Amino acid sequence: MKIINNNKEELFLQLKDITFLHDLDFDIPDDIYKIIFANFEDYRNRNKNTFIKFEDQSVINFINSLDFIISWTLYSELSMEDVLNDIRHGDISYRALIKGYNRMSDVEKEYDAETLNNIKKLNHKLNDLKDILDYKNGKSNIPFPLEPDYYGFKYATTRFEYGISQAIDPNIMLLFRLDNKLIDSLEGIPYDFVNVGLSVAAMEGINEEYLSGKYDITYDLSDDKKYVIIKYHIKDYYKEHIIEGPKIGGFVNKMFK
Repeated sequence: MKIINNNKEELFLQLKDITFLHDLDFDIPDDIYKIIFANFEDYRNRNKNTFIKFEDQSVINFINSLDFIISWTLYSELSMEDVLNDIRHGDISYRALIKGYNRMSDVEKEYDAETLNNIKKLNHKLNDLKDILDYKNGKSNIPFPLEPDYYGFKYATTRFEYGISQAIDPNIMLLFRLDNKLIDSLEGIPYDFVNVGLSVAAMEGINEEYLSGKYDITYDLSDDKKYVIIKYHIKDYYKEHIIEGPKIGGFVNKMFK
């Protein structure tokens, strides 16, 4: 899964996508290969869902050209039903590819790496779509990078030296100093300003249930002290799983582990 941010000048890519590209029988231009896999050995020891930032435009263009790496930036705007429909359509194509591949002779399979790659790519895409559906259902978390959403909600007034920005993680707002100074502690931050900012965001459709009392809110300092992390936690009483994710794919993983 990728996240496009900062007016398309930066892109975050999950480690599992980097590993998938590395292990896939797939041509990658040398200059792009060197950038993406520069720290690959270190990547293998980290959480596969971690996002890595890329700012090289050639890498961003290359990753954006790969239709099997889905964009959170796109799917964050879609409903669960829309995501589920994409999974259904993709699963039909996936099963058709599997049937065609299983009809091949061993010799045909040996010389047809493209069909096998297409099966693996579609399986990879379907698994990421399932992750997004589970996230939207509240069944799992995605470890989003702690960064302001370039395209998201922002709020500031001349009365305060702070601003609030929606984070890439839709359940987080980030409080920051307008002068870019660090925030040493939670003591003294303008909670009145924070409450106004969250209310304005809710009225603009950002976590609008903030006004309904369905959320608990926690405040934490980021490790680099650039932000106060304002996180929404929906209360257990209101948690509902509307759409169950379908059982999809997995056939490639069983055959080709």
